Amino acid sequence: MMKHRVASVVACSTVALFVACGDDEKKPTIKIGMINPSTGALAAYGPPLEEAVRLAVAEVNDNGGVLGKKLELLYRDEAGDPAAARRGAEELVEAGVPAIIGGAASSSTLAASEVTIPAQVPLISGASTAPSLTTLADNDFVFRTVIADDAQGVALANLVHGDGHTSANVIYIDNNYGTELANVFETAFVGLGGAVAVKEPYPEDAAQQVGYNWTADLTAAFAGSPPAVVLVAYAEDAVHLLTAWNTGAFNGQWYLTDGCKTETIPTSVGATKVAGIKGTAPASASATGQASFRTAFVDRYGKEPGLFAENYYDAAMLVALALVEAGAATGPAVRDALRAVANPPGRDIIVGEFSFGKQELAAGREINYQGASGPVDLDAAGDVEGAIDVWRFTASGGIETL
Repeated sequence: MMKHRVASVVACSTVALFVACGDDEKKPTIKIGMINPSTGALAAYGPPLEEAVRLAVAEVNDNGGVLGKKLELLYRDEAGDPAAARRGAEELVEAGVPAIIGGAASSSTLAASEVTIPAQVPLISGASTAPSLTTLADNDFVFRTVIADDAQGVALANLVHGDGHTSANVIYIDNNYGTELANVFETAFVGLGGAVAVKEPYPEDAAQQVGYNWTADLTAAFAGSPPAVVLVAYAEDAVHLLTAWNTGAFNGQWYLTDGCKTETIPTSVGATKVAGIKGTAPASASATGQASFRTAFVDRYGKEPGLFAENYYDAAMLVALALVEAGAATGPAVRDALRAVANPPGRDIIVGEFSFGKQELAAGREINYQGASGPVDLDAAGDVEGAIDVWRFTASGGIETL
């Protein structure tokens, strides 16, 4: 009995040199981080963003991983709250990750960057659109795969003005995202000959305040009976505001932004009550990449990807390719390799071609990743160019791109 047991141990030890006794999970991994909203005002958006990143990680691991190791995703809930985002970033930096994907809210990304910049860990958001990220003193450690709100604010102004409105009021969430987008809209709208009589902020934590008076904000926003009211908000807040709007005597046409582009709103408020309301949002500029990503996402999860899912997939894929190019799992090495894999020149690597991209890099050849959300060419500020969609809610509760 003892001889057989010793023999088994010896056999397993010998086999372990090759397959670790079949226990693949005990092999060392390269850990990358993600801060993302599972709770809070942006919770409606969080799951597909995490799923998009896990889809990219699975593709990388199914094709041999990076630097001889599999990727492991360490996840922290930013809860749409800067303090939570900062704590999450601290924990991930302490865990030694060479890159962090996120956050979603611009205020969360800015808070996390206070940790990641001095730690020299690249922070790559797929949803934070505040223009202030462009000019952040980040030592080139903050990137994003989504177009900044400088463009969305102008597109929104053109939409409202193009619909024949020369006057509009604005109600916005009082954080970086809301304040900066509202300001860009106002500047662009006034430049078109329009006028903004009222800009009404509401607290970032309003939805978490018991008994918060949304009607008071609406009354201020609709002062003077404006023909158009622009809402810069997240979905949870928009549900409260639009519900209160439907029970009050408010006139005027709503215009929404990317934070409201979700079927959660017609489902919660009532499809027929919000049908026809228009909005703007960053668009996926690559039809081919978007289609390939959508197919892979639906095959894996059995549902459609949500807003910014493409951008998060691209962020994760850029991190993986940068690790290959860098040859080292350190923050500065990943930072220095990101543009080499994201920008021309080089062989185009499209969605689903991680394995080919890895082969090209191993052979010493240059690549140019073409993502699900577009080209994702990173400029000197770590930003990308892109397009803006105009969309609206349908009577059936869906979202139609115009």
